[in-house]
Amino acid sequence: LARNPDLSPSLSEDQAKALRGLLRSRDGVMGLTGDAGAGKSTVTQELLHHFEVGTLLLSPNTGGRESLRDLAVNHQDQRIAQAFDQTQTVAAALTNKQLFQRAKGGLILLDEAGLVGIKDLSEIFREAKAVSARVLLVGDTKQHHGVPAGDALRILKRHAGLKSQRLYEIHRQKPNPDYLEIVSLVAKGEVNRASARLQQRGWVTELKDEGERARAVATELLGLRSEGKSARVVAPTWAEIIRIGEAVRQSRRESGLLQGEDIKMVVVDDLKWTPGQRRDFAEYKTDQVITLVQGIKKIGRRGDRFKVAGADAKGVHALNSLGEKCFLPFPQAKRWSVGEEREIALAKGDEILIRANHPKAKLRNGEVDLISHITPDLIVLKSGRVFSPKEFKQFGYGYAVTSYAAQGQTVDSVIVSAPVQPRQAL
Repeated sequence: LARNPDLSPSLSEDQAKALRGLLRSRDGVMGLTGDAGAGKSTVTQELLHHFEVGTLLLSPNTGGRESLRDLAVNHQDQRIAQAFDQTQTVAAALTNKQLFQRAKGGLILLDEAGLVGIKDLSEIFREAKAVSARVLLVGDTKQHHGVPAGDALRILKRHAGLKSQRLYEIHRQKPNPDYLEIVSLVAKGEVNRASARLQQRGWVTELKDEGERARAVATELLGLRSEGKSARVVAPTWAEIIRIGEAVRQSRRESGLLQGEDIKMVVVDDLKWTPGQRRDFAEYKTDQVITLVQGIKKIGRRGDRFKVAGADAKGVHALNSLGEKCFLPFPQAKRWSVGEEREIALAKGDEILIRANHPKAKLRNGEVDLISHITPDLIVLKSGRVFSPKEFKQFGYGYAVTSYAAQGQTVDSVIVSAPVQPRQAL
């Protein structure tokens, strides 16, 4: 990509070495790996300075995409700013494959590549070949791997001889040496020593009562925000996320941040089933909600919902919004998601987390927004977007997220609320 690049003096020795390795590589598929906070984004930005070919940036989730789009603001170079600003999710690119034309004869950069499953990565490689593009996989096999089948990045490194440039030195926590030491110990796998350091510094609080823990998290979160800091609560289970959401909004209500009466609404929590679960009749229970993510001929359009009445080896028996009986065959299971209904209270000033795409209102999965006006039939968000909670129900409180949703994002402070059970989630 560049034989003798003149690199920015602001790069560390570690980063400069990795960047030279990428720029001199002749491989069709390259890798850039490193621990959290080692500067993968810094190297990525510098990389784009050194070649003028078409570039398509991809991220596995909405949060990561928005983090990359935010980088566009800091660039004087219009070409680089545009590349970051036009970052797409993997799902969007694989749905609209014309987007790959942007990388014709150039580079497809996939951020947080460890989150992408085998099937999606195979499709990306196929599209790269079609437009004669090279692929750069940026990520870390020590962080979360993909929810879809196959730990693709690890498999490529271990079995396919993928050559990766590795960043070792952590930069993000340098202003706070205590945190830097702890994060470095975790990166080396020395979790017991890192945990002992956290305990010594008083940064771990044990609260066995679930309600007490949720209230303590709410107090901490609102305190950080009152200081003008960006803060994120991360929890390993949706039960904990719901608990924290209720505690935070109660604190916000008491402090006057919520206005008007609470309005009760029914939302749908996506169960995040794998394709195999969606085709297994034994998984289905009466009154679960099926939402079409793609239309099915003679059955319904994208966004239509159905109540589960039963299931057999061939498919799901359900009722549509008019109460009419329908049959959803398992060969079409990739076109729907399965969830459960839950009632929540909302008011003006509440933060909500969007948990599915809703193109009509330009809502994207993973976004957090503030309610500026609400009625039983209408929600207006601070961003100006409007939707009907009777049409779109895949949202919830936006006060806490899973670590999967948080990966790839950077904030000033993170609060981890960690119930010890179930242990596998922690």
